[in-house]
Amino acid sequence: MKAFHYAVLIVGLAGCGDLATVREFARSGSEVAASQPIFADWEGGYTRARQLAASAEMKAADPVREARLKAGADIAAENGPFALRAAQTLSIYLRTLALLADDKLPDVSQEAGDIQKSLAAVKVGASGSGAVNAILTALEVPLDLWRQRTIRDLIVNSDPHVQVITAFLATAAITVRSAKAQVGQTFIEYYDVSAINTRDSGVRAVLRRAHWEEEARIQEQQQKAQKAAEAFEAIGRDHAVLARNAQSLSGEVVKTVLANDIPLLQGALKVLTAR
Repeated sequence: MKAFHYAVLIVGLAGCGDLATVREFARSGSEVAASQPIFADWEGGYTRARQLAASAEMKAADPVREARLKAGADIAAENGPFALRAAQTLSIYLRTLALLADDKLPDVSQEAGDIQKSLAAVKVGASGSGAVNAILTALEVPLDLWRQRTIRDLIVNSDPHVQVITAFLATAAITVRSAKAQVGQTFIEYYDVSAINTRDSGVRAVLRRAHWEEEARIQEQQQKAQKAAEAFEAIGRDHAVLARNAQSLSGEVVKTVLANDIPLLQGALKVLTAR
């Protein structure tokens, strides 16, 4: 994808009016994108499950379970690292957007330095192609120069790439939700099979408790993945609204749409960061 090109500022940033809603949307979206534990252990969850599925008792119950788990692990291995990098890139972009929407900051040198450090970290191992790299390339422009340019250009030119990234992340989150169920169900069935095969009542009690705890864990992890998917969909949807209304970012259409989804993003963040 081509690097972005920015027009010289004709109308000052202050001409955009009150961008508080845009700023809050960008900040909330950035925090959600930065808080993605669901992708971090996507592949790792399959390792122990595959070991359990390979046991004689589990093979007797389902001979092809391990093969299904391997297929899921392969998907995670291919997409997990990219999902993490895509989420980091989206977070940096939205954090930058929030900063540029804040016309009360006369000196952005500290914030610019922090973002540049984040860029340097996320670009390690870059593949050199795709929407992620298009945004990373754009974000290399020093922020103090960006404040002399229009925020509208950034939004309009970034939107196609934001749509690609958010669609991918939403799909990845839904895939993780299914993966959590697949892995968790393997653990549950292992506990059940083991309980049947033991005569020790104390061991059976421990295995029953492990079953219940795993069910609760699956529900919690699936909820996190679902909230992440909904949040990414909202970020893409709302950013598209910003792009369509780039000439009136402080208008009622933008304020109304973003104000409806900001609570969704903030609610997702609470779920994703809950211990």
